[in-house]
Amino acid sequence: MATSLKNLSSFDKSNYTNCADFNVGIVVSEWNREITENLLKG
Repeated sequence: MATSLKNLSSFDKSNYTNCADFNVGIVVSEWNREITENLLKG
């Protein structure tokens, strides 16, 4: 997995006080549309 070499338990959100320059992307698969679309909707 992509996180297998990362210790996410030691994540410190105080390192990210200003995220104004961040870009966020959401990818939704058509493989299992009923589940992925509901995840996208929240």
